[in-house]
Amino acid sequence: MKPQIAICMMLVLVPLDYTLADDQPSGAALSLAQTIPIPQITGGTNHLAADARRQRFFVTAPGEKKVAVVDLKAAKVLQVMSDVPASAACFLPDLDQLCLSGNGGIVFYDGAGLKMLGKVELGGAVDELQYDQKEKRLYVGLMDAQKPEIAVIDASARKLLASIKLPAKPQGFVLELDGSRIFVNTPGAGQVTVLDRRKQSLEASWKLSGAQSNYPIALDGKNHRLFVGCRRPASLLVLDADTGKTIASVETGGDADDMSFDPAAKLILLACGTGVISSIQQLDADHYRKLPDVSTPEGARNSLFAPELETFYLAVPHHGDTPAQLRAYRARD
Repeated sequence: MKPQIAICMMLVLVPLDYTLADDQPSGAALSLAQTIPIPQITGGTNHLAADARRQRFFVTAPGEKKVAVVDLKAAKVLQVMSDVPASAACFLPDLDQLCLSGNGGIVFYDGAGLKMLGKVELGGAVDELQYDQKEKRLYVGLMDAQKPEIAVIDASARKLLASIKLPAKPQGFVLELDGSRIFVNTPGAGQVTVLDRRKQSLEASWKLSGAQSNYPIALDGKNHRLFVGCRRPASLLVLDADTGKTIASVETGGDADDMSFDPAAKLILLACGTGVISSIQQLDADHYRKLPDVSTPEGARNSLFAPELETFYLAVPHHGDTPAQLRAYRARD
């Protein structure tokens, strides 16, 4: 009996917030490194953000108007910001500020203490955020069906500068960091809408063929390739970022909402609500190979790749007796 008791005591001492085994299929691109429970969130999540310097992560819960602030080193929730806009989060490292979208505008918080600094009113529903650090401008997706736009905010002054009109509501969008374009998924128009953010005007409309319901998007600026995640059918389209021509199409999991590109590992990663992370390996600019899906709980479709931490993070909603979680994955060697 004594040896059995000793074994049980050792098992009890293992921290529950660290995953010690990874039962993903052979050949999978990712390995589960850590699981952090977030019992304070009981509803769905949305777009996420990371403060890499402090190793903090922000998990949005729009239905509950909460943001869970997670300490990645300690593997626990530091605090929960309550009664806050929570459609999407974006951390501005150079200004050391957190931005949250929702409630008709953008609210800015100081990075150290997360105290409110100010708000930019936009009116109507707002969603995804993207930041141009060179110009210190924050770009915001305005979801008004009658007046869909990308709003441009001077992040330093916290002032609305302009709004760029769109043909339909924006979903995912991505900035060209070595150029002036914004690539916007506008599924209501069945296209990728290309904007010139310096001229603040429409540059091109790329109609999609072979797949529709384009939601997440990512960019490989070096190879001029645009990655477009579609839901009907569930697939990844690879477009020439200069012409809009479709270069490749790869089957993925369904209900994708967030997507990241890891240029070091040459991996495109899609968080899919059907219960998988789909991983596509970039062989070269024109050739792509689907790797085995990584299994996740259903409904886990919000994710973020933090390049400074070399980690892919996935928000897992509360289900049954299992609390919400933040899962950390690393690329396998």
